[in-house]
Amino acid sequence: MVKNSKQPARLALVLAAERLFAVQGFASVSLRQVQEAAGVRNTSAVHYHFGSRDELVRAVFDHRFAAVNPHRIEIMRQLERDGRLDDTRALVGAMIYPLAPELEPRPEGNHYLRFLDRFLRDHPIITRRDATPLTEGWQWMERELRRTLEPFGKTMVTLRVNLARLQTFAGLASIEADLVAGAVRPRQRTLMVEVLIDAVVAALTGPVAPTTAQALKSTGRRKA
Repeated sequence: MVKNSKQPARLALVLAAERLFAVQGFASVSLRQVQEAAGVRNTSAVHYHFGSRDELVRAVFDHRFAAVNPHRIEIMRQLERDGRLDDTRALVGAMIYPLAPELEPRPEGNHYLRFLDRFLRDHPIITRRDATPLTEGWQWMERELRRTLEPFGKTMVTLRVNLARLQTFAGLASIEADLVAGAVRPRQRTLMVEVLIDAVVAALTGPVAPTTAQALKSTGRRKA
């Protein structure tokens, strides 16, 4: 439980929401549970500080994502300066590296990567559009990634990039959960992140199997 004597009620609510949504999922957690976990007695605290459940979710993103987007933009700018915007692995690195610091231990515990993964899987689509992690840096990265994959054709690129996005968040969430549970040692963090990048690159750039091509054809779509 987060004690209000050590931090403001608003931050206590944000941290409690992050933890509960990450562990239990969005549909299973009530605002009352968030307030109780935060140690906030005022039953209208969420509405007072945020106005709505959706704004509380947005506040969790704002709390954690403030450092992520600038980090990703700086990586993209460096790739641009180095003439490496066609380097698929470097672009996947720009997808994953800015989130890797979320694996470093925190006094309040690590829950944000599982929160992100749950958000993509559980949260109502209308709110996902409002609070999506696809901010400026991510959108830049994804545009360049799609461009490097153009030979696969528009439909296949869209399918692969969408799956890579899910694979990224699910993979990071899994690493976070393993670290918290002690199933992965802290010194293995870097290795696990690099293996995830390799896996995402392989999923994006692997050859299209004949059965996949046939399945694509059966949908009435051609390569383009």
